[in-house]
Amino acid sequence: MHARQLLPDSLSTLARRCRQETENFLAGRPSDERPCLEILRRAIVEKSARAWDYAAAQYRPQVRAWVGRSLASMALTATSIEIETLTDDALSRFWEYFDAALWARASNLRQVLAYLRSCAVSAVAQQGREQRKRALAVSLDMAHLPRAPDPAHRLDAAALWDLVARHCRDEADLLLARLVLTGALKPRRILEQYPHLFADIQDVYRRKRNLLERLQRDPILREQFGP
Repeated sequence: MHARQLLPDSLSTLARRCRQETENFLAGRPSDERPCLEILRRAIVEKSARAWDYAAAQYRPQVRAWVGRSLASMALTATSIEIETLTDDALSRFWEYFDAALWARASNLRQVLAYLRSCAVSAVAQQGREQRKRALAVSLDMAHLPRAPDPAHRLDAAALWDLVARHCRDEADLLLARLVLTGALKPRRILEQYPHLFADIQDVYRRKRNLLERLQRDPILREQFGP
């Protein structure tokens, strides 16, 4: 990024200004991209986790929209949970790969967000490759599953949790199943509250993604919730 005047404002102030300037831009009014850039600079160059939280919150809806468009363009389907996982994956890819060197080469906010969009497209493309690999393997099993099981055959809550727990390999997986799948806590908050269970935020995202994939492959769980 070319030299710009650094804004000394607090992150909360920058976040408020970024939201307002984004609204101005979307409405076709004059806008100032500096507050958004400063949040991203602190996240990328200074590796500020708090700044990244603000950046992720600001751009998550846009990333989710990009994920949805990419799914449609690639003729892929996804559940709401899978869309959120893909959104997490895209943000995680950006956080991991868009470093200070790439930041220095960017000229404006549009170029930074173009990279973020490419992360969303890459996440969906990877999902598509994984779906194609699994499709043949599960097709015969899925052909014998009812589209909507008889209510008498539905598992009660305790039995359902026991089935989920079988896919959890350790204490960290059990925690993720309880907190993430129920929406009780976001990955960043889980890391803050349980630092002894996870190496870093990438570890939380990776474990969450792997757990969801194992659950989605379980034929009994698929029977309970439909295809």
